[in-house]
Amino acid sequence: MIDSDISRRIEILRYPLMLAIVLFHIPAGLIYNDIKTSHDFTELFIVFFSWLVGGMGVPFFFLISGFLLFKEFDATLESFKGKVFSRVRTLLVPFILWSLIALALKTAVLSVPMFAGLDTVTNTTINEYTGAALILRRAVDLFILPTIGPLWFIRDLFIMTLLSPLVWFAAKKAPLPGLAAMCGVWFFRIDTNAMLLSDLHETLPVFFFSACVWAGKWDIKKLDRYAAFIGVVYALCAALTLWAISADAISSFHSVIHKLAVLFGILFFWTHSASPRGSLDFVLGKLSQYSFFVYAVHVPFLDLLQKLYLKFDFPRSDSEIMTFYAITWVVTAGATTLIAVAAKRLTPRAYNLLIGGRSSDE
Repeated sequence: MIDSDISRRIEILRYPLMLAIVLFHIPAGLIYNDIKTSHDFTELFIVFFSWLVGGMGVPFFFLISGFLLFKEFDATLESFKGKVFSRVRTLLVPFILWSLIALALKTAVLSVPMFAGLDTVTNTTINEYTGAALILRRAVDLFILPTIGPLWFIRDLFIMTLLSPLVWFAAKKAPLPGLAAMCGVWFFRIDTNAMLLSDLHETLPVFFFSACVWAGKWDIKKLDRYAAFIGVVYALCAALTLWAISADAISSFHSVIHKLAVLFGILFFWTHSASPRGSLDFVLGKLSQYSFFVYAVHVPFLDLLQKLYLKFDFPRSDSEIMTFYAITWVVTAGATTLIAVAAKRLTPRAYNLLIGGRSSDE
C-alpha cells in the first residue's frame, strides 16, 4: 500500500519535475547550437541544467506513473479493465483533446496562404490531402507524431498500460534477470525502432522497475538510509558527465555516465524528499495540480519565445545566453502556471477534462 509519506513525496515532487522538463525542452538552438559560445563554461552550464537536472524529469515521471499503475495490481481481468478504464480518462482523453486543439490551431494557421508549407510534422502542405485522406493522415500524425511533441509521453503511458499484464508477469517470474536486461536497454540505448513506441528503450526499463517494486514487495523507503552515499555518487557522475563532454570523450562513454547521473539523480531527489518541509511542502502540493496542464502547453510557449528571440537577434554573447536561458525557464514556468490557474478558475469543467480529472493517486 501507498502510505501517507509516499503520497506526500509523490505530491511534492510532481511540480519540480515539471520544472525540470521545462529546462530540458528549452530549444538547444536558442542557446548554443546556432549561436556559438566562446567559453566551454557556458555550454557546460546549459548541459548541467538541461541534461543532468532536466533529464531526470521524464524517467522520474514514468517511474511514478508505473508505481501508481502497479499498486494493488493482481493481473486479473477485472483489475486490468479497471486500470485501463481509469487511464482512458486520465491519459487517452486528454491526449486526444490536446491533440485536437493543437491540430485545429495549426490547421487554421497553415490554411493562410502565406503560411502554407510550414507543416513541420508531415513536411507537406495540408492542401495535398483532402476529405477522408486528410482525416486519416492527421489521425496517424496525431498518434505517431503528436502535434504537441511532449504528448508522446502520454501516448506511451497509455500503451504501457495496455502492456502492463506482460510487464507484471515478467516482474513476478524473473525480476532480477529482467532488470539486468532492462538496464542494458536503458544504458546502451538499444532502440527498438517500434512505430508506436519509438522511445521504448527509455520508458520500458523504469516501468519494469516500478512493477518489480510491487511484485517483489520491495520497501523503497530503505533507500533513505543511503541518502548521503547516493548524493556523493550523483555528484561524481554529474562531474564525470561534464568532464566527458568538455574533453570530447567517446559519445557512448558520456552517454552511459549521463544515464548513471540521471539514475542517481532520481534516487537523490527521492531520498531527499523524505523529510517534511512544512510550508514548502504545502506550496508544492498546491502547485502539483497544475503539472499536467503546464506539461501540455510549455513547448508551444517555448516556441513562441524562440520566435521572439530570433526576431530581435538574442542572445548574442555568453552572458546573454545564460541570462536568457534562466529567463526563458522562469517566464515559461510562471506564465504557463498562471494560465493553468486562470483556466481552472474560469472553465473548471473544461480544465478538468484537459487534465484527465486526475487525483493524487493517478
